[in-house]
Amino acid sequence: MATKIEFGLSLEGDNARAFHEYMENPDDTEAGRELIREALRLVKSEPNSR
Repeated sequence: MATKIEFGLSLEGDNARAFHEYMENPDDTEAGRELIREALRLVKSEPNSR
């Protein structure tokens, strides 16, 4: 039988600090907003997506 694969993220030092800072104050750019809009359009266009 197949073994379940667990995904995770492990950051240390400066990478962990930078990630935490970004999560507290994420950039909000027009390109990012358009990417989210496109993802929503794709999800809504798939009949079995919900």
